[in-house]
Amino acid sequence: MKTYSATEAKNKFGQLLDDAQRGPVRIEKHGRASSYLVSQADYDALEAQKVRELREMLAESQRDYEAGRTVPMEQVHAEVRAMLEQAKRDAEG
Repeated sequence: MKTYSATEAKNKFGQLLDDAQRGPVRIEKHGRASSYLVSQADYDALEAQKVRELREMLAESQRDYEAGRTVPMEQVHAEVRAMLEQAKRDAEG
């Protein structure tokens, strides 16, 4: 994968766009990945994959509902509250 610093990306923007047509380009700021530039075709493929995954999740949820595999809302709320409380404790150290 081609990598540019943020300054190089700014100064060589045309080359950056050309490189992105051949594959993702990593842009670093202060030596760490900041962003990636991808071609329209790669972006479209990523978005299509997201849509396929979301549709499969929805279909799986529908199958679970139709099969009676559900959880009472009160249980969901209790589990979410417990997760949030644990995350808060973890953050406090």
